[in-house]
Formats: sequence, structure tokens, C-alpha cells
Amino acid sequence: MEFAIEIHHVDSDYSKTTTVNDFIKQADDAIGKDKYMGYFYDTNGILFTRDDNKPLTLGDVGIDNARVLKFK
Repeated sequence: MEFAIEIHHVDSDYSKTTTVNDFIKQADDAIGKDKYMGYFYDTNGILFTRDDNKPLTLGDVGIDNARVLKFK
């Protein structure tokens, strides 16, 4: 299965309430754990990993809206 993490720069309540780790967990749950490297770069090249347990939200790090897409 192929997948994509789509990032949009628009205002959204989702980005204000979703932590980076929560988003990565959602990606894990949607795609299947360890099907990808467990990290991704946003459009500004900032690296987030599952090992980073700081409660930053997506909005805090400049991602205003994002979603996980999966397709065959």
C-alpha cells in the first residue's frame, strides 16, 4: 500500500489541538506501524520523531492542517 502525508497551510482547529506525536500515531494507525520510517519533514524542513515527547501541536510547529492519505 502506498501512502502520503498531505500538509496544508490553512487555519484549522485540528492543528491547534493535535500534537505532533498524536499525528504520527494517527499515521501509524492508518498506514500500519513501521510501514514508514516514523518521521517526516514539514515544508520548512523541521524534523519530528516519535521519540520527541514534547507536547507541541502541529500549529506550534507551523503545520496548520495535515492529513494522512492511503491508497492502493
